[in-house]
Amino acid sequence: MTSSSNLQQLVDEVDAWVLIYTLAALLVVYHVATAVIIKKKPWKIVPGWLPVLGHFHLVCNTHLSTQVLEEWAEKHSGDAGCYELDVAGNRFVVVCSSERAMEILKQRPYKVQRNPASNEASNSIGAAGVFSAEGSTWKEEKKLIAAAFNRNSVNDFLTSMKGNAKRLVQKWKLDFNDGKVQPISLDIIHMTANSITMVLMDRDFHFLEDPDSEMAHSVFAALRGFIVRTISPVWYWRIPVIGQRLDGFWKNSRYLDHVANCAIDDFERSKKAEQDNVTGNGQTMFLGKLYRAMEQEKSNLSRQRVVGNMFTAIAAGVDTTSKTLISALYLLAQDKSLQQELREHVKDFDMDAKSSTLQDLHSQLPMLKSFMHEIHRHYGVPFLMFKVAEAIPFCGATLEPGQDLMILLRYLSVRPDATDVPLGPDNASPSEFSSRRYLVPSEEAPNNGSNQKWTCPGPSDKLTGFLPFGHGVRKCPGKLYSEALSLYTLIRILQNFEFELAPNHPPVKIIFDLVMTPDIPIQLKLTKLQ
Repeated sequence: MTSSSNLQQLVDEVDAWVLIYTLAALLVVYHVATAVIIKKKPWKIVPGWLPVLGHFHLVCNTHLSTQVLEEWAEKHSGDAGCYELDVAGNRFVVVCSSERAMEILKQRPYKVQRNPASNEASNSIGAAGVFSAEGSTWKEEKKLIAAAFNRNSVNDFLTSMKGNAKRLVQKWKLDFNDGKVQPISLDIIHMTANSITMVLMDRDFHFLEDPDSEMAHSVFAALRGFIVRTISPVWYWRIPVIGQRLDGFWKNSRYLDHVANCAIDDFERSKKAEQDNVTGNGQTMFLGKLYRAMEQEKSNLSRQRVVGNMFTAIAAGVDTTSKTLISALYLLAQDKSLQQELREHVKDFDMDAKSSTLQDLHSQLPMLKSFMHEIHRHYGVPFLMFKVAEAIPFCGATLEPGQDLMILLRYLSVRPDATDVPLGPDNASPSEFSSRRYLVPSEEAPNNGSNQKWTCPGPSDKLTGFLPFGHGVRKCPGKLYSEALSLYTLIRILQNFEFELAPNHPPVKIIFDLVMTPDIPIQLKLTKLQ
């Protein structure tokens, strides 16, 4: 019996050592094979690779991932203008130079498409719209959504937009006695959400006045759901029956789906009752613009795709617009001279003029417009992920279908040698923040007003120096709306308050949270202007 036990123990020990040696051999083979593959590529792979994890352990803190990726770009991109990164088995070619970025971007939107992870996350929460669409679906929906958010359409949205900015200021005047300190970040987020949902659904959900409502809770939970699912390595929501319920976000998505469908029902009833001549606000809001475009294009866009595009506008618009605004206020609170310069710049702008248009906003306030362009350049979306759909030439090699890509949008525009970024009248390096960067002398250049000495034509989205809203035909269709809402909100605040960071404000870090934004709620000390 003892002899049999010893024999079994010996067999177990041999099996264990065989397993260890086998794993060690496989690891050596993997390293050798990887080294051979890497030598054939004209770009470097980031050091620090581990089995299974790859480089995941180095970028797992998503809030600080942008800083790490940009540091690696400095160290490892070299003449190739790119490097390789392994995230738990997914190998990304990370693009760090303008030349390499254009090689990728010119293949959009067919040979290079969005990374399936972000598309899957969008679709899973109900935001199946133009953001995640590809191919013929994208081609149809892009035309429709672009029409619903074009310059003429946004001009019709201005009254609603300005009204929400005014409500924010009125709330702060009631909440803030002179010298009182209070966090302002949530108010900015609520104002943005109210403005966007009001345009989309022609309803006032009172986010500012009732931040604990079911609508407010559902919108912000859905936004969190999008982020959680985008970075999840496992698509757990696809598990039959229970998948959508595992993280709890399905309840919020169902509620938003119900609200959006009710808004569409109301619009269609009103449209039918008026025989296509709506006398209220319906035809001047998003659904009116979208349905008119659908009729003109003879589109059969399904009800669910209409809802999906409404979700998309909420998911893409609320978070990015509000956080960019918060970054702008944080910067102005620290730079009192710039704040005062912009206050003088906007003091005579009539926010309540009913006849004002986007053209008035852009032509009369070039300095504020330039400031916001610079905010977007520094604090916008820092990177986008793609996947190769068809083989393409790249960096003297060929990228095969299925290859994951990441373009460091922010890094392309803030590297000191960026050639697509203007230096501006202050001759500022692209690596610096310069609020006047996008100003050019006005052709008229009169001497009777500072606002008229400059114009701000704005950056091109066909190059790589300014990509927070995307590139070329795949740029964000809501760009004009987002920019206008940010500008009108800043004008209202600058015309009504002086502000600074609260005394003993906690230290602030700029982190990645869809865009680059402060890591904690910003607290301001506001003083009402007479």
